[in-house]
Amino acid sequence: MHNLRFIYFYDLKHWNKKLLADQVDIVYLPDELRYLYWENYPFRSLSSNFNPSNLAVLKLPYGEMEQLWNEDYGLDLVNLRKIDLYHCKNLRKIPNLSGAIHLEILCCYGCQRLVELPCLDHMSSLKRLELQGCHSLKKFPQVPNHFPSLYLVETGVEEVPDSVEHLVRLEKLSLEDSMVKNISTNISKMESLRFLDLSHCLIAKFPEKTLTQIEEAFPV
Repeated sequence: MHNLRFIYFYDLKHWNKKLLADQVDIVYLPDELRYLYWENYPFRSLSSNFNPSNLAVLKLPYGEMEQLWNEDYGLDLVNLRKIDLYHCKNLRKIPNLSGAIHLEILCCYGCQRLVELPCLDHMSSLKRLELQGCHSLKKFPQVPNHFPSLYLVETGVEEVPDSVEHLVRLEKLSLEDSMVKNISTNISKMESLRFLDLSHCLIAKFPEKTLTQIEEAFPV
């Protein structure tokens, strides 16, 4: 089915197990594919023979992937708009997305073993980044400076770095139940920031200037 454009596999746990029982290592996908939804995707990655240059939506919730694809292939991702990897418990790394210049949504919610994200600060079309529950993700993500909100709830992020000052439009930053201990004094330069949630974080020291700003904005 070389001209197949749309694939939607929903709740196929038993069929996926049969594929593995029959020792099928990978499924070959048509290059004309625009939309791929495969719940409980059973393989370690997408086929190396699949060219996702036409793909607009990739959804693999609860998948078994360890990686999406091999970065060495230099894939053309210009049509990609959405990546949803909700609760992919084995996923450790998001590949280079520099070619996905029109990507709008990247969802890695509940990817507990995710340790690495690519640099995303050049992605002018990115509107939503979901990283809640990424317990192994320790580095603060590099996101576009137009982001209005960033939720890093229940992540392993340990530090708010100096580069945070470049998020000039950020209004909401939530690090609730994260592992953050250090916060750069540059957070005081974020004039658009209106909401900061650091509840249940073991912060060693909070910038005094920022505390003064909060007290002036919200007097007791």
